[in-house]
Amino acid sequence: MLDSFASLAASGSSFSSAGRVLAANYDRFSDLMKKQGYDWEQFNVTTDDGYILTTFHLLNKTGETFTKATKGTVLVQHGAGMDGASFFEFDPDNKSWITSLVDEGYDVWLGNNRGTMWS
Repeated sequence: MLDSFASLAASGSSFSSAGRVLAANYDRFSDLMKKQGYDWEQFNVTTDDGYILTTFHLLNKTGETFTKATKGTVLVQHGAGMDGASFFEFDPDNKSWITSLVDEGYDVWLGNNRGTMWS
């Protein structure tokens, strides 16, 4: 799986707010990203044993042009009983530390463990 993630992170793909296209499949995450004010996209990562895990890539603030991250790549993984959206649901100030990483120039990805709604 790490090889798959490294390939995604290094692909240099053209990012264009793919989350908007996929929002119907990811309503909960899409709603949270709208509230936070960030564009995102979704990737499926297949493990060596064939399990498919959804990974979210945070791109930039909505309305801003995507620029390549300059400070490196960060994979944020949730704990038991949570999923990638959980980081945004429990933030009373409507500003997650994860979006702060994006603002600071990091390439931020959110993983989802097996057994979550996105795996």
